[in-house]
Amino acid sequence: MVQITQKVTAGQTYCVYLEGNACGGAFLDKYCHRFFILRLFNGLKPFQVELHAYALLANEVYLLVTPKSSTGLGSLIRSVSDNYTKYYQERYDRESNPLAKSMKISRVVGSLLTLDCQKYIERRVLDTGIRQHAGAYEWSSYSANSFGCRSDFVSPHVMFVNYLKIQKSPYKKYREFISSPFINNYLLFIDAKIRSGRDLSRRRIPLTRPVVKKRKMVECEYHGLGSIL
Repeated sequence: MVQITQKVTAGQTYCVYLEGNACGGAFLDKYCHRFFILRLFNGLKPFQVELHAYALLANEVYLLVTPKSSTGLGSLIRSVSDNYTKYYQERYDRESNPLAKSMKISRVVGSLLTLDCQKYIERRVLDTGIRQHAGAYEWSSYSANSFGCRSDFVSPHVMFVNYLKIQKSPYKKYREFISSPFINNYLLFIDAKIRSGRDLSRRRIPLTRPVVKKRKMVECEYHGLGSIL
């Protein structure tokens, strides 16, 4: 059973990271992906969780969610994980658990950080080299968010809706936003936060960037950093 150690606040947005625990990967084919994602989708309303973005890789799960109750998120992940574990063990005749027993939950604070977390999730297939184009990967929220496709399961975050409102060609701008890579230091920083379950909030971090043929450390605002540099 998946364990949730972090305290969850209703109405707060979180990044969820769930790692595979099985030899060869937690999701071995499209049927594994489909089983997990359908259980996730079908549990959103009963457990009162809004799903804003997701990426389901071979051995990792990334979610951007806003639970409407303090217990809903934990109950949802436990339900999906337990059902998938039973499916996996019966199908492959294994006793091992395909998913790790604990999940990482990172509290996301700030509009630009929320967009950056959504971008981080929908770029996972690009940054890991799984695909050359985010839209070519089936198990991701990219197509729903990048083309305005109506979905019964993916709920646009209010920060994403506000972002679209101020753009002249909103979905084209969003696709360009996703296709533009993070600077490497920022990617490593946000990746470490999400994988460890630490909060993502406004703070200063040192970044190295070239300045007139020399490199020096400069202070940059972490808030929205991946979007503006």
